[in-house]
Amino acid sequence: MKKISFLIFGLLVSVNFLLAQQVTITGKVINNNNNFTQIQLTDLVKRQAIATANLDKDGKFSITVSIDYPNFYSLGFSNRNYILLVLKPGDKISVTYDAATPKNSVVNGSQLTDVLKESDKADKEIAQEYKQCQQKIEQHRLELYKNIVLNNLGKISTLIIAQKLPMDEYIDTHLKLAKSLKPYSANPYVKQYIQNVEAQAKMRLGTVAPDIALPNTKGDTVRLSSLRGKYVLVDFWASWCRPCRMESPNLVEAYNAFHNKGFTIYSVSLDNNRQAWLNAIQHDNLGQWYHVSDLKGWHSSAAALYGVNSIPSNFLLDPQGRIIAKNLRGPKLKEKLSQIFSQKNK
Repeated sequence: MKKISFLIFGLLVSVNFLLAQQVTITGKVINNNNNFTQIQLTDLVKRQAIATANLDKDGKFSITVSIDYPNFYSLGFSNRNYILLVLKPGDKISVTYDAATPKNSVVNGSQLTDVLKESDKADKEIAQEYKQCQQKIEQHRLELYKNIVLNNLGKISTLIIAQKLPMDEYIDTHLKLAKSLKPYSANPYVKQYIQNVEAQAKMRLGTVAPDIALPNTKGDTVRLSSLRGKYVLVDFWASWCRPCRMESPNLVEAYNAFHNKGFTIYSVSLDNNRQAWLNAIQHDNLGQWYHVSDLKGWHSSAAALYGVNSIPSNFLLDPQGRIIAKNLRGPKLKEKLSQIFSQKNK
């Protein structure tokens, strides 16, 4: 009888010991743009995969493995797409794995991995401090350039330094230089600079944007001023401009999100080929808003009026036609519109 009791006791101890060695990882994969179907756990010391799990339709997974001691592991799809885990026997952790940006993944339940979080937090603080230092250095550099320009007005060579100063931020400095260089306006480069500065001065934030009246795709004239009462993005682009075409999805997304709230787009094409212009509108699914062009390319009257010398270029107008932002690209357009319409709803 005693032998049987000891045997049962031994089995229980063995079972508990085995259970103590198990690690359970449950989680979900988000932003799985490459449509991976499996996730794997790799022992980084032995450099071998020790478990794999299939993702269900919602991206969820579960892995249970036995380990003998605390160790380093990676969880992911490949050597380039993973997060680092430090696991010990008995851990039960949950993971939200960001396949697009693994560093944004969230791990809960692993005390050893929590130490890595502290390191990541320190790295982020250092990165933020470094960014702030860079910004201060850049601002100081620009102020030094500004002083050089102001101390050398009337000298054509000063243009080389002036080109390093952002036009919007240093428009007053550019205006002073442009005025001082008018005696040299016979030089085509100087003449173009003066015209550009004077055009940019008219496009300061808070000023009413000049009216534009150009033919649309059907040949009917559409005035920008006819859109007063809405927030309008005046967008300069062209079918042959690859960066412009790369911005197309962002414009479509912003339009779809905010059109019903009072936002629209007035696109001015710098094309000189009508069919290429029309094909680009259709291909990029841009036909929901206003499109105009005089089909004169870089000689567009609207581009000259707005001082546009590179594309893509855009100006966001408020319902009164005043310029409230410039060159909102990528996610910045949606961010600005979100800010505007969230304030209006308060």
